[in-house]
Amino acid sequence: MLVQDIYNLNIFIDDLNLFEAPGVVFSNADIYESIANPVPVMTMEMIIPNGWMDGRTLSDGTKIKIQIQCETLDLDAEYTFRLYNIKELEVMQNNVRINLEGILDFYDGYSSGNAYNLCGTSSEVFQKIAGTFGLNADIDSTNDKQLWVAGQKNIYQFFTYLAAYGWVDETSGMFWCLDKNKTLLYKNLTTLFRNRQDKVYSFVQTPVPDKKNKEFGYSGVKGSIQAGTNNLRNDGYGGSDSY
Repeated sequence: MLVQDIYNLNIFIDDLNLFEAPGVVFSNADIYESIANPVPVMTMEMIIPNGWMDGRTLSDGTKIKIQIQCETLDLDAEYTFRLYNIKELEVMQNNVRINLEGILDFYDGYSSGNAYNLCGTSSEVFQKIAGTFGLNADIDSTNDKQLWVAGQKNIYQFFTYLAAYGWVDETSGMFWCLDKNKTLLYKNLTTLFRNRQDKVYSFVQTPVPDKKNKEFGYSGVKGSIQAGTNNLRNDGYGGSDSY
């Protein structure tokens, strides 16, 4: 499907291309990446004919693959998720509206982290796990050599534990996340604040961005500013705190 006249989009559920499936109406899809929720998720909404379920099953772990190409941006990407939740199911007269959620296709993150225990730095643990599973990696070196043990934690939980105690210097603050391309990041937040990154793009409201000037195009933005409850929660204007 052609989007904004420059993007070629295809979405597959297992082997079925949604845009070639008879009677399927695609509504929208969103991919969310976040430091606070370090494993990317996606949501998708579509309308399918009542009989569509007869030939296939949407079950836990169903593969959802998103392909997007854009010659203008030199983009040729593929993102793979696994279905983990059907958020909403509305049965209508001849169709079913379905709203589903998927999580990044890295199930190994839920396996035991104890295979990666080592005496070394926390960044070396991240490097070891990235190398084991063939993940791309963008990992800052740390100065925190000790024995790191996962115990009862899975790999995702082990990452969070490592980031909580990882140390570069007296100003460091470590965080980890995966992006939609399965790149594992373990970064020092203070370094990112102090140094301008080459990977930073400017967002411009245009369907044809200028990639040479690091522009990323968008057509619209929706947000909310929830200052009121925060002010009340923190004693309103003129409040004070002591530390």
